Amino acid sequence: MSFVKSHHLLALLVAAFCAFRAAAADTFGELKPARVAEIAAMLPETATGFGRPCADRKFWEDPALRSRLRKTVAEAEKLLSKPMPAWSDDAYLEFSRKGTRPAGEKMQGQRSRLLGPLVLAECLENRGRFTAKLNEILEEYAKEPTWTLAAHDRSLACFRRESYSVDLRSSAFGFELAQALYLLGGKVAPETREHVMAALRERVFVPVQKSLETGKGSYWLGSKKSPVQNNWNSVCLAGVASAALAVLPERNERAAPRFCRACSQMRTTRQPFLRSPRDTSRSRSRLRMTFVSQNFRFDFGRV
Repeated sequence: MSFVKSHHLLALLVAAFCAFRAAAADTFGELKPARVAEIAAMLPETATGFGRPCADRKFWEDPALRSRLRKTVAEAEKLLSKPMPAWSDDAYLEFSRKGTRPAGEKMQGQRSRLLGPLVLAECLENRGRFTAKLNEILEEYAKEPTWTLAAHDRSLACFRRESYSVDLRSSAFGFELAQALYLLGGKVAPETREHVMAALRERVFVPVQKSLETGKGSYWLGSKKSPVQNNWNSVCLAGVASAALAVLPERNERAAPRFCRACSQMRTTRQPFLRSPRDTSRSRSRLRMTFVSQNFRFDFGRV
């Protein structure tokens, strides 16, 4: 499936979900099995992310694509000899001690930005030079205490692994990890894939599922009565839905009530964020996907 088809699929799903009206406007609730089956029929048999998997050599050997990414391999080569920046509890906890964000966010950013160049370089080369490093850093990401920003984890429940919540960063990074698994395919060691998938479920999918089932948590889901007046609704849902489409193996699971209903909540955001005359639906969608793919430094929309 091409990026354009994948992009249209996501748009189709969001449109379908937004057309659904819950019986109770201020509760999330589950969709009926018939509706789940209807949505499942729209989806491909296998999980599909953006772009094409590394195994699709026709896609990755396209001269135009390789020209655009010509500096990526050299960038990734520099990372092979460098150790992954260490996770620092002290840096993360600085916000809880002093109310300052830079140290913890810099630490998390230094770790996460390794992913994109290495994934793209391996997809371009397809020689296995970067797979060991990729599996190493994927294991590191799965072992991190949390993907949530410290400023959004004031109780430290995420840091202490007591209860995970989804914020702007964890939804975006969750999508990036899901996208990496989709692109790399069999280049990810089975045990590493299992660890990352378990972390995705625990930190991204399950928290949203619980919010949809109980109506508690994930304030950014909003409601008709209390619409979200910031970018959390659209950004978090873009990350969660895109991650689900990219890695959840069963079609019915990707169409399951918890994710279908989540996307329907995108309608509760009323605050406009792009105010220029060029603020079209397409530019909104591209902005959102560029945001959640920021560590890949690669605009899949232009492939």
